[in-house]
Amino acid sequence: TVYHGGKSIGTMKVTRKQSGGKVVRELKTDTDANIMVASIHAESELSVLSDDEVLTMGIAYRYGNHGANDIHANIVRLGSKYQVERNGVVVNIDVPKIEFCMVDMYFKEPKGLTQVYSSMHGDFLPVKKLSETQYEVGFPGGNTTIYIYKRGEIDAVESNLSFGKIISKRTW
Repeated sequence: TVYHGGKSIGTMKVTRKQSGGKVVRELKTDTDANIMVASIHAESELSVLSDDEVLTMGIAYRYGNHGANDIHANIVRLGSKYQVERNGVVVNIDVPKIEFCMVDMYFKEPKGLTQVYSSMHGDFLPVKKLSETQYEVGFPGGNTTIYIYKRGEIDAVESNLSFGKIISKRTW
């Protein structure tokens, strides 16, 4: 469940499906909130495919009303590099393999990592360990998200945005 100001504003669903060495991880959000005088709707979806723990392809989109920056992005591994398309702009990332993506944060702690690949942003983002159970990811524009773990599993995600804090709480 996703919260703003203590009120439920939407849902987040994270799934993982495995077949042999291939793993598909998906994250979907759908939120509606009244912030000040505006009714804000935002939705996002991302899906990544890994083969033997190496990212092979991924897609991501984000839509929001009221002038939010809509994003349409995809990534595909081409030999020893990746091709990224984000909102129609194509770039190459010269890394032999990507082994940890943002969606992985929902399945395991980023122990020992200093960056994580974001399919949504088409780039690596910095990761900072705050405590034994908390990690902060920094985003372009200055927003941050804190991932909180309990017994090695994700428990909550706190996104610090320009209009306030959004909290996604895991429900078992």
